[in-house]
Amino acid sequence: MIQDSYFIDFDIQLEKTPVFLHLTALVVLHHSTPYYVVSDFRTAYQKEGSVLPALKIRKKQGKWVHLDTGKPTHLSEAVGKAIDDLNARSSATG
Repeated sequence: MIQDSYFIDFDIQLEKTPVFLHLTALVVLHHSTPYYVVSDFRTAYQKEGSVLPALKIRKKQGKWVHLDTGKPTHLSEAVGKAIDDLNARSSATG
């Protein structure tokens, strides 16, 4: 089982371009009504600051959605996939 806070790596395509950004972000699981706060989005070699504001997401009916709107976005899906992948790897290694 993974810890309540950890870092993920993921790629996100910039809207309306063929350009992808590789980002790292801090994920914190909140257990009350399970949701994740994702923050500290950084590019490679970036030591300070975040390129995106923090977001709160949860999995609802198989989709990763924003906590405030209940709707998925490209970002929530990319981050959620990275969380799922890390969970799957963690479960596989026991």
